[in-house]
Amino acid sequence: MPAGVYRLFGYRVVKGKWMISTTAGRQELKIEAGRNAAIDPSSTIHLNLRARRQRGQVRVNLGITNGQHMGLSLYKDGARIPLTYSLLDAKGKELTSGPLNYG
Repeated sequence: MPAGVYRLFGYRVVKGKWMISTTAGRQELKIEAGRNAAIDPSSTIHLNLRARRQRGQVRVNLGITNGQHMGLSLYKDGARIPLTYSLLDAKGKELTSGPLNYG
């Protein structure tokens, strides 16, 4: 690749049965002539949860990122790892639960 600064739009890291796949993002990759460039995939996974009440219902939004503002999906054996949620009341009683769609 020609020398310059590039923006990394996503990557996939695979090891055995596991895969992490990312999309979009803001990470910059600097390529210099005659030198190797390293991609630093973050080992941090951020869960950004927002819930709000709307017309008697609760809307839950969950964002999963890799710490570098890149959307993240986790896979094992070729299938996305399912995530679930539980909504509790003030006393800790479960009001509802279910799967979260992501990726």
